[in-house]
Amino acid sequence: RARDALPSSYLNIKDEKKPSPKMAQQRLYSIREVQDLEEQARELHLLLPHRDDLNHHVVRMQDLESYLNQPGNFPSAVSEMYDLFTQNEGNVTALASTIPNLLKSRIESYVKRIRDYKALIPSAKRVLRLHWAVRVFVGLATPGIQWQKLKDLIKKEGKNAYISAELFKSMHPLTGDAEWQMLYSLLYYAWFRLQERLQLGREWLEKYQKTVSKLESIQALDALEAEANELDIKFLEAAKIPILRRKCKDWLLRARRAFPNILADETMGL
Repeated sequence: RARDALPSSYLNIKDEKKPSPKMAQQRLYSIREVQDLEEQARELHLLLPHRDDLNHHVVRMQDLESYLNQPGNFPSAVSEMYDLFTQNEGNVTALASTIPNLLKSRIESYVKRIRDYKALIPSAKRVLRLHWAVRVFVGLATPGIQWQKLKDLIKKEGKNAYISAELFKSMHPLTGDAEWQMLYSLLYYAWFRLQERLQLGREWLEKYQKTVSKLESIQALDALEAEANELDIKFLEAAKIPILRRKCKDWLLRARRAFPNILADETMGL
C-alpha cells in the first residue's frame, strides 16, 4: 500500500514561515468567529449600518454547508473521484486524463463559494482538500511541469487546503465516515506521489550543485541534462546547462590554442 511505502522522512516536514499578508487575506472564518464579531459589536454598542449583515452572513454560511452536503453535490464528487482513482489503480497519468472537466468545474465552484464567503464551515476543509488532490494529480501528470509549480503544490496550495504532514500522522484512514475514508485515500496518495517527485527533484538539484561547483567534464553536464529530461521537470538550473556547456567548449578551444603544449591532452570528455 502507498502508506506502507511512504518513507518516514516524508512525514517530518518543517513548518513553513508565517504567511505573507496576501496569504493571510485567504483566511477562512468559522460561524462561531463571525457570531463573536457581531456579539462584540453589540457589547460595544456600535451603531454600524452593516452590523446586522454579519448575522445574515452566518445564515448564508449555514445554507452553503447544507448545499454542499446534499447527496448530489460534494458527497458525489468525492465518490466519483474515488471511483476514478480505483479504476486507474493509482496510475496518476491515467487518472488525471480521465477526470471529467465537468467534475473539475463542480469542485472548483464549491471552492469558489467557500472562498467568497470566507467560510470555514464543517465541509470546507474536505472540499478544499479534494480540490488540492485533483490539482496534484493533474500537476504530476503535466509534461515538463516547472519545479516552482511543483513546490507550490505543497507550500502554497497545500497550506490553503489545510494539508500538512500532521494530517497523516494524526488521522487514520479507517476513522470517520465513508466519505472521509475515500477522501483520505485520495489525499494520502496525492501527498505520497508529490513528496516522491519532490524528493527526486531535490536530489537532482543537489547533484547539479555538486557537479557545477567542481566541473570535470562536459559529459557530466550531458548526464545532468538527460536526468532532468527523464524526471520531466523544468528546472531553472537545467536551462543554464547548454550555456555552461558552450562556455566550457569555447574556453577549451581558446586555451588549447593559446597553450597547446600544456593543454594538448585536455579534452574535458569531448
